[in-house]
Formats: sequence, structure tokens, C-alpha cells
Amino acid sequence: MTVKPATPHGNFDYIPRGLVIVSNLLYFASPIALAFLLVANQQCMMSWCMVPEDVIQQFQANEPPTDFPVFVNTDIESSSALWGALGSVMHDAQDIHDNLLRTLLVPHRGYEITTAGDSFQLAFHNIADAVAYCLDVQQKLLQQEWPQAFVDCHMPGSATITTHQSLLKRPKMVFHGVRVRMGIHASNPAEGDLVNQVHPVTGRMMYVGLSELIGREVSDIGCGGQIIITAPIVRWLRINLAQRTEWAKAHPCFYLDMGLTVMT
Repeated sequence: MTVKPATPHGNFDYIPRGLVIVSNLLYFASPIALAFLLVANQQCMMSWCMVPEDVIQQFQANEPPTDFPVFVNTDIESSSALWGALGSVMHDAQDIHDNLLRTLLVPHRGYEITTAGDSFQLAFHNIADAVAYCLDVQQKLLQQEWPQAFVDCHMPGSATITTHQSLLKRPKMVFHGVRVRMGIHASNPAEGDLVNQVHPVTGRMMYVGLSELIGREVSDIGCGGQIIITAPIVRWLRINLAQRTEWAKAHPCFYLDMGLTVMT
């Protein structure tokens, strides 16, 4: 007696034709489903964070800068200590922080490159938008309704501080809620090539080069509530403040020279 191996053709005779059609459809549709999953990931995350729908649409419509963007990097001061001590309270506070930073990207035409914990890496089309965004964020942080348990903990990086004024004036808020340090750096050709590439998973534009590295390092210099700017930003700001441009009138501010030099 001889035993013949079963041929594939013999087995296929017993597979329902409908099942074959369905399996073929799933096979050819799988790349489309994967692409949809990757693209929809950011949409789901923003919806989960309860960001308004109109803000989501405008946020996604913002195009990433391509020619020498202005980098803004942000970070919450003492975030590790606050998370360790406050837990869920800090979770609520960071949600307020994250929603605010993303919401303000829309009017200032900012682009979110990536986030890491409480740190944001952003890109802007010009210096005016980048500086205006940072000033707006620092002002709006003082106006948020932070969790009472966060305000009452009086930990470094969370205590509310006001200035002492006359009895006829309300105290002016200096710090309230999380304290965010920010750094601004305008990339330029003198710093070498800046490579633009799309992240294979997030689909977000990424930047690789010395300018991007300087942008990340600058934000680490300051303390919460400070906006650290590099020389190109200082030159632009000095001209606008001296000439009392429309931008300067709309964004009153001043700067202090820290006397620091970034070695490249």
C-alpha cells in the first residue's frame, strides 16, 4: 500500500469560495488598514484628551515649516518631583498644560514635531509667531483653573506667587500653576544642513541637524517661567522693540542679556 501526499489542489476543493474571497480582500486591504491606524492615532489621542473638534481640524491643517524653521522647546520645571508627590493631581495639571499648548498652536501657526512626557518640541514658520506663541503661553498659564490640590501643595514649581502692590490694587500674579521653561532658536544656513524627514510611525515632520540640537539645548538653560532666546531672536526682537512695530505694540515685553554663548 502506498500513501500519496495530499496535494494543495485537492484541499482547495473543500474551501468555500466565499471564504477565499474574504481572505483575499483582507490580505489586500491590510496595508490600507495599517495606514489608517497610523494616521488616526494622533486623532484618537487628541479626541481622548477632549481637545475641541475645531481645534483638532485647524491643528492638522497647519503645514510643517520646511525652510529654516524656528524651533521652540518647552519643559515643565520639577515635573518628576511633582509626579512623584501628587500622582493623579499632576496628571490633571499636565492635561491642562498639554491642551493649552496645543490650542495656542493654531492662532500662531505652530507645528508640533513631537512630545516626550511633559516636553514639547515645536516648529514655527517665522520668529514673530514663535515669540508671540511663547509669550501667549506664559500669560495663559497664569489664567488656568489648576487643581486646588496642586495649588495647595506649595511644592517647588507649583507654588502661586504674587507681587505686593498698594491696597487699592489687586495683587499681580507672577507664578500660578505649572512653571514652563521655554527656549527659542531660529535655524540658519550658517549652522549647516537641516534635514527634513517624515517619521515612519507618527507621520510628523522631523528635523535633523545642528540647528535642531541647539534648539533643544537652549530650553534646558532656563527656569520655569523663563523664555530663553538665542542671538538671532535677540537681534530680531531688538529691532522690533526699537522701531515700535505693530508686532511690538501687540506683544509688550523686554529681555535681559544672560551673557551666555552656545559653542557650536
